[in-house]
Amino acid sequence: MKGWIKIIVFLIIPVTAFLLILSGIFNEKVEPGTKLVEAEQVDGIEIGKVNSETYNTGNKVFGSIVSDENAKIASEIMANVSNVLVKSGDFVKQGQTLVLLDNEKVNASLNQVSANIDTVKAKVKSIDETIKQVEAAVTKAQADLTLKEKMYSRMTSLYEAGAVSLQEKDEAETAYLAAKAQLAEAEAKLATTKANRTEVLANLGVAEAAYNSASISVQDATITAPFDGVVVETVVDTGDMVNPGMPLLTVEKAPYYLEVFVDERKQSEIKIGDQISVTIDALQNTVQGKVTEITPKIDPASRTFRVKIEVLQTAGKLKSGMFGYAIFPEGDQKGIFIPKTAIYYWSQLTAVFVVDDQGIAHLHYVQLGKEQDQTVEVLSGLNPGERIVLSNIEKVKDGVRVVAAE
Repeated sequence: MKGWIKIIVFLIIPVTAFLLILSGIFNEKVEPGTKLVEAEQVDGIEIGKVNSETYNTGNKVFGSIVSDENAKIASEIMANVSNVLVKSGDFVKQGQTLVLLDNEKVNASLNQVSANIDTVKAKVKSIDETIKQVEAAVTKAQADLTLKEKMYSRMTSLYEAGAVSLQEKDEAETAYLAAKAQLAEAEAKLATTKANRTEVLANLGVAEAAYNSASISVQDATITAPFDGVVVETVVDTGDMVNPGMPLLTVEKAPYYLEVFVDERKQSEIKIGDQISVTIDALQNTVQGKVTEITPKIDPASRTFRVKIEVLQTAGKLKSGMFGYAIFPEGDQKGIFIPKTAIYYWSQLTAVFVVDDQGIAHLHYVQLGKEQDQTVEVLSGLNPGERIVLSNIEKVKDGVRVVAAE
């Protein structure tokens, strides 16, 4: 009997009391009904109405910036770089000095060749004087021969008439033959001298050619800009040794173009002069470009054709090789665009806060489409006419009351 009492006292009674406490039998009774809970409130929130907008779908084509003209300027001689007068980004004028090469050696070569020319010219002058003297000797020998020939002819006639002796006739013949030999010697000397002059003149031509070459080398030591443009790259420094054909710097000439390759099916839709939206990623800038060149040839591998769109230079920041894209218009359609600041990001999901008629914010997940300037397209999860939180979304959470900024 005592065992049952212990069970009742130490087990049944405590368990029953515990269950009664859990059931709330000892708590104050609350009348049936609904008790409203006041929502948390956030003030100064920008709220806007969602509208459907008409926009152009556009065909985005990627490409690169190219310049109207690009010159990789190289050295024509082997020399040390004496001075680099420009740096990347500098604007230069045609004929402006860009790089100076050490011209000490080419100047020495020029001086040596010039001295050789003076020596050869002096030799030509001396030969010309000799030719004049020999020509005078030939003239004198010719006159003497003529005289001696007449005397010999006369003596022969007189001898045949018995008027002079054989000795006198032989003396006249000897004098005639001597004059003839003297003329032949003078003419041979004149021919040799003239031949020598021809050879010296050939040497003079070689020397003058060497001088012209050395003069060009002296000019090549001064590197100038081939046209008005901008220096986009310098690859040498003062003191560097350069060889013929080695690049020194690169100069580009405006205007600049975005070069893109468009699907062949769009060829009939693009015309010269079309205004096209162009975006340069590196500059974070979108401008209007103009189609200036359309290549009719289709690349058989990619089935595309080339289009060049002129883009205005932006404070010297536009450079060849920059990445960009053009949007070719295709057609209009309706869509919902909201500010990027209205997007709430949670992990891989995107959402917006929709505000109901009581001013309560509700988190709605949305699917986003293409971006356009500072807005983004909403493909699903949002309807025209709904009100959403436009900014300061970090202050808002699901279920709070939002009060619009005045």
